[in-house]
Amino acid sequence: MTQQASKLRWILIALLFTLYAAVRISTAPSIVDKPRVLADTTAYERISRYDILSHDLWMASRPPIFPLLLKAAQQDFDRAAALQLGLAIPAWGLLALMISRTFARPALQIGGFGLVLLFSLERHIAGWDFVMMSESLSVTTMVLFLAACLWLLEGWRTLRFISVLIAASLLAFSRDTNAWMLLALAVMIAAAVAVRWTRARALWLAAGLVLIFVLSD
Repeated sequence: MTQQASKLRWILIALLFTLYAAVRISTAPSIVDKPRVLADTTAYERISRYDILSHDLWMASRPPIFPLLLKAAQQDFDRAAALQLGLAIPAWGLLALMISRTFARPALQIGGFGLVLLFSLERHIAGWDFVMMSESLSVTTMVLFLAACLWLLEGWRTLRFISVLIAASLLAFSRDTNAWMLLALAVMIAAAVAVRWTRARALWLAAGLVLIFVLSD
């Protein structure tokens, strides 16, 4: 790829992301004005009022990530919805970028980038950003986890390995069922190593995911 073609590709990707962010933000006000409050929202709000170093916050009946966001928003649901949207937009942009890097041709890279962003606009995905529950952060942390995994697949590096574990931790502590998914993934990684589908160093990742599951549970 020539330098001019590479520059054009990055310009188009930047324009696509800018357009995507503008669409997400411009369609938000009518929804942010009245975020949806459900039955479990009161439990998350109650937990968010505990001190950040309190045992009651970290060992409550609900995972701590959403209560921490409510604490940052000072229990203001409009502000919490805006924060969820603000986290979701760059997370999807990062995943779109990592997926686009798996293609060799510039046209496919740009198309793949745009297709991922288009997928995230689906109302059953984007709509969660305005619901005062853990679903939005669960989706966002899942997106970050997938992006980190794709980065690690490009080449095993310590920083990339750590980024996967950090994203996995956020995923597990955003919704308790996510921890079970990580445990299942660890089992599959161990099985892949056993049949020599991947290198033995992947067991370090499996061990990290098991540890995160234990801490979450």
